[in-house]
Amino acid sequence: MKRILGIDLGNVIRPSVPDGQHGSFDLPDDSYLQSPDFPEARKCLLEAKKHFDEIHLVSRSNDGRWDDRKKWLSHHGYDEIFEPDRIHFCVRYEDKSPICRDLGVTDFIDDNLFRVLSHLTTVPRLFWFRANLNPVDLEHLHLLRERKIKVALSWQTLISQLLTILTKR
Repeated sequence: MKRILGIDLGNVIRPSVPDGQHGSFDLPDDSYLQSPDFPEARKCLLEAKKHFDEIHLVSRSNDGRWDDRKKWLSHHGYDEIFEPDRIHFCVRYEDKSPICRDLGVTDFIDDNLFRVLSHLTTVPRLFWFRANLNPVDLEHLHLLRERKIKVALSWQTLISQLLTILTKR
C-alpha cells in the first residue's frame, strides 16, 4: 500500500498573515514572499519525504492567487518536497475531502479541526497542527477521540508522531 501524505499550507507550513499586513497574499506586490515558514517545517518535510511514496499539498484558497502561493513555496525551497503536479488548491474547505479521496491520501495534516479534518472520512490518519494556539471550538473536541486525530503543537512533535506510526506499519 502506498503511503501518501497530504498537508495544508496556511497555519501548517506558513503562519497566516492578516489581510493588509506585510507578507499577506492580498497585497498587490511580492511582499508575501518575505513571510516566513514555520521553523523546522521544511526540514521535517524533507525527512518525511524519505518515508512517504508521495507528498501532496492540498490547500484552500478562495482569492484566486494560487500562482502566488506556488511562487512562495518555491521561494522557500518547498519545490524539493512538492512536485508541481502534487500541489492542489480548492476554493472551499469541504473540497479537500474529494481531492484526498481521489489521491488516496493515507495521512493528512491540517490546522482546521471542524471544517477540514472532521470531513476527511477516507483518510485513515489525521493530524491536527496547533502551532498557533488560536481559540478552540470546544464543541468539536469530541472529534479528536472519535476520529483518533493526533494533535501536534510543533513540527518536531509532528514528525515524531508520523515516523512512529510509519514504523509500526
